[in-house]
Amino acid sequence: MKKNLRRLIIALIIIILIFSLNMIMNKSMNTEFKALSSTNQELIQNYFKLQRSEAEDPIWDDFNLTEKPVIFVDKSAWFNNAYGFNMNDLQGLNQVGTQSITTLEGTLRRFASLNPSTWFLNLSIGNFPSFDTHHTVDRYRDVFYIKYTSGDIAIQNSEPNRYPTSFFMHEFTHYTIQRNWPDGSNGLPSFEVPLNAEGVALAFLQYHIYDAMITALNRNLDKAVLEQLIMDWAVIREARAQNNANFVASESYKLTLEGVATYIDRHAALRIGQKYEYLTDAAGNESHFAKVIEFVDQGKMDPSFIANGAMYYLGSVLGDVLDKVYPEWQRELNTMTIDNPITLYDQLHAYAQSSEMKGRSLSELKSMYDYDTILEIAYKVTQ
Repeated sequence: MKKNLRRLIIALIIIILIFSLNMIMNKSMNTEFKALSSTNQELIQNYFKLQRSEAEDPIWDDFNLTEKPVIFVDKSAWFNNAYGFNMNDLQGLNQVGTQSITTLEGTLRRFASLNPSTWFLNLSIGNFPSFDTHHTVDRYRDVFYIKYTSGDIAIQNSEPNRYPTSFFMHEFTHYTIQRNWPDGSNGLPSFEVPLNAEGVALAFLQYHIYDAMITALNRNLDKAVLEQLIMDWAVIREARAQNNANFVASESYKLTLEGVATYIDRHAALRIGQKYEYLTDAAGNESHFAKVIEFVDQGKMDPSFIANGAMYYLGSVLGDVLDKVYPEWQRELNTMTIDNPITLYDQLHAYAQSSEMKGRSLSELKSMYDYDTILEIAYKVTQ
């Protein structure tokens, strides 16, 4: 009995020593900003830069995502690798278990790996908390976290959406702004009816309108140009809905969720001076949706892109279009609930209905963009 008690006491002493050593190391090693890795210095500076921009003009109306408590976890480091922002008022053990790091832009807290209230960071498998997960650290509730590697920072030009601040803004949008937005888990339509050849061809035809929208946005063309493109977009959308109403309805919800999140993470990148095109190739250079049609034809890309990856990019384009023609679109989306959903498609359709401008006829649009060739490709890939 005494031997077991002695072993227990020794084990407890070892555990306390390990915890204490971890706390001491966190407060004594690399405590200056300049002592951090160059990638973490860059990340911290960019976060504070984005935070200043958000304080002056939030990317999303009525929300300032960068003022919330968030922890960035560098998976490339072995320990003491969690950096907390907007969490400077810590008490007790949480104060002991963190080290304050001050920069010219602001102050953050680095958490010791074994800090009890942030132990969940060591147990979680994912790179961010699930929608239904709520973490509390001291007095801070719903603490969000993002895990990243130095590699995610290195590829910021080719895959800017993976840069930690953009990744955070995207996932935190789902967690906060879109908490009451409907998604597939709410019984909304899913992609139950696949597209036939004509459905694929019409989606590809609409890609040409998106490319024209991107050109108009990049060149800052007159609002009337975008209005005409919205009318043309609406004509093709109607044809697509007649071809496969289930698919277009499902697409409208998914595109709104992921497209808005991508719109926000893209604008976050632009505000800190990073390059982030609407669509890029493998080297990070600007690309176009017409290239998707070409790649699908060549077998380099699967047609499933229409219902998956495309949603992120197309929604981002539509968000910028709505910024130009209907500035109230963000606040209108903020009013939606699970029982009263609103999609980007709804907003564009309403705008088209209220406009005095008329869209080109479907036959004219097909002629403009060589629909016969597009249809041949669609038949080939749907066989």
